Amino acid sequence: MKKFIYGFMIIIYCLCPLFSEFHYIPPLEFSIPDNWKAEEQDGMSVFTSPDGEFFIYVWQIKGVTERKNAVAGLETKINHIITDFEIKMEEELSINQLFVYVADGDGFLGQKDVGVSVAVVEADTNVDVSYYILLFTGTNEGWHNHWKRVNETIESVTCEREGG
Repeated sequence: MKKFIYGFMIIIYCLCPLFSEFHYIPPLEFSIPDNWKAEEQDGMSVFTSPDGEFFIYVWQIKGVTERKNAVAGLETKINHIITDFEIKMEEELSINQLFVYVADGDGFLGQKDVGVSVAVVEADTNVDVSYYILLFTGTNEGWHNHWKRVNETIESVTCEREGG
């Protein structure tokens, strides 16, 4: 039975890269579906769904070294992408031993009315602490088609730490 379980785990491990790939933005690593378009824009990594209805933006919050400053004024921090962001729900989580602040709401991406989920991730490398924004946004159709990716991407976030 153990051989079956180990064999099954190896098969799953080998198949996972077929469906998603890991992206590394030091010190963070997270998964994105491999059929999504990845590009760099203005110091951000931007991932676009194949149907163009959903986007994930990732960038470091520069000059912030404290958690309270990382989550304060979130609307201003994302205003260059999402305008008129209105927070409907917010919570603090621990995912893979990382502090994650999540705010969900609505706003505008250009002229489109979109749903928004913003995660502020604390990356503690045991040497220093930095903060990153993972912004998930899309139309109603985009959220309907890709909402599972939000959870999968957030749950996949890890931080490379010095000394283990």
